[in-house]
Amino acid sequence: MRRVLLRVVVVVGTLSMLATGAACAGEKSVNGRDDAARLLALLSEPEISKATLRAGFPEFDTASRDAAVERVASQLDPPPSGPLLARLLLIRTPSNVTALRRAFTMNLRSPEPQARAASLRGLAEIGDADAHDEALSALRDQDDAVLVVALDILLPEAAADPDIRPLLEALHARWQADPDHHMSMRLLEANGVGAALR
Repeated sequence: MRRVLLRVVVVVGTLSMLATGAACAGEKSVNGRDDAARLLALLSEPEISKATLRAGFPEFDTASRDAAVERVASQLDPPPSGPLLARLLLIRTPSNVTALRRAFTMNLRSPEPQARAASLRGLAEIGDADAHDEALSALRDQDDAVLVVALDILLPEAAADPDIRPLLEALHARWQADPDHHMSMRLLEANGVGAALR
């Protein structure tokens, strides 16, 4: 009889521990989701201090960072803003690079120029193999900020790749008289492209 009672006590105790562990895991999961939402809210702030950005959000763990990036990578409508996409690099971890790549690739054709520029720069920053080809494609973009990012990627390669230089010359010829493209034109001319056409 004592042995039976002892077994019952052991079984009940084990079940209690499992239930407690499951409850704690569930609570942790909920808190992780809450932290991801809180992190996204911070990253989406229209005005956020440089000190906060430099700090890199140390109060958020890897799980929260990964969940936040995954949420942006799965967001279709409305599309993520340019500032939010740019700030995702601040919460990069080894385990969320794939989600970052997806977020940036999905927003290369965003209706918002800032989002297109941030996405192209994001691909380059994470070392994505498609960044070069996407930068070439972005030379057709009519927004100056997007062109500047594309040029930042392509200009270092122009000396070694003879196919790039004619494209950059054509870009300069197209926009050189447009004051809305002064940043990209200045960047080209500073690197010896199209300066003689002025």
